Amino acid sequence: MLHMKEITMYVCRKVRSLERALEAAFYAFFGELSDDRDQSCGSYRESLLRKKLEGKERDVKYLQFQLAKARTDISELRQLRTSAAEVFAEVLSRTDEQLRQSPAHIVRETADKTAWEVVTAHCCLGGCDLDIYSFPTERDARLYSALLKAVGHHAPNNRACPTCYAEYMKDCI
Repeated sequence: MLHMKEITMYVCRKVRSLERALEAAFYAFFGELSDDRDQSCGSYRESLLRKKLEGKERDVKYLQFQLAKARTDISELRQLRTSAAEVFAEVLSRTDEQLRQSPAHIVRETADKTAWEVVTAHCCLGGCDLDIYSFPTERDARLYSALLKAVGHHAPNNRACPTCYAEYMKDCI
């Protein structure tokens, strides 16, 4: 029985020795094939680890850049929030006459004269009114129009109403 134990230990030592030799041969072989290997590195493994480290350092620099960019965006949004409150206060304090003098959108009374409406978009094919918002008073409608203008709202100019689009498609076919 003792004899079997000695043989097993001998085989294990030889296997470990063979593993070390194969690993050394592997790193030596791939180290010779690698042209971009850092000459100051002692082995191929060190070269691989150095490249991984460089990649991680690039990742960290990129994340630092993204963090700085996000901080800048947050700062700009805080300033915008403060300026938006000032803009809204200025618009809301205008008189009816001041609101009438600087129309941003079409403000008109409805056909049945029960409300006021603001037209914020037009059909690109026929000029029809799109996006019509109704308000109970003229002042509410004019305030809405002035607020849209103050925040820089621009209606899209590439929308068509269903009627004009159907006519257009009929002419194309």
